[in-house]
Amino acid sequence: MTQDAGFQSQALLDTSQPCGQSDWQGTGGMRLPVPAHGMMLLQLGCDLAQGYGIARPMPAEQLPAWAQSFATDELCNSVAGFKWARDDLPLLVAEHDHQRWMRSLADALEDSGRAPASLTLAHSECRFGRWYYGEARQRYGKFESFQNIEATHSHLHELGHQLMHLKDENPDPELIKHCQDELEEVSKRLSDMLQFLQAEVLMDAMSGMP
Repeated sequence: MTQDAGFQSQALLDTSQPCGQSDWQGTGGMRLPVPAHGMMLLQLGCDLAQGYGIARPMPAEQLPAWAQSFATDELCNSVAGFKWARDDLPLLVAEHDHQRWMRSLADALEDSGRAPASLTLAHSECRFGRWYYGEARQRYGKFESFQNIEATHSHLHELGHQLMHLKDENPDPELIKHCQDELEEVSKRLSDMLQFLQAEVLMDAMSGMP
């Protein structure tokens, strides 16, 4: 695994907070922010978790009905019975990298000063882009779902450029709101495409199993 891929894998762990003094040995309990995080934690031997990725806080009287209707994420279920290759772990964290960029953009739009150094508007130079155009292309380039991600990711950054320009040069609230709504739609589409790629990679790997 390359150094940058290692950073990508570690990025997920940075967002999952240990409960008490839990370490990574055995089945330590972890706080699970979103369902996608569970995929990598399962790979690390952590099968006990809590957090918004499972459920939001609720009154005690609602717990029985929630427990009866709860269903785990489909991809998390697949991980429980399948050992992903370690080189696939950055794929499981790609959604986190995308959301991290979205938060950086939101912070920059709210700040009256200059954009933070952490916000990279060039689509090939953000953390997700470096992964996508680097080892990910070598590993997943054969998948149509992977190829389809490029245009959507590029469009996302174009909208980021446009929003930063509007903020500095033409702060028209209606125009900014329209651009932000489109950004959210494209962001959601990119997240869906990543999940589809994960499923396709999983099915491809399982089809080759004896």
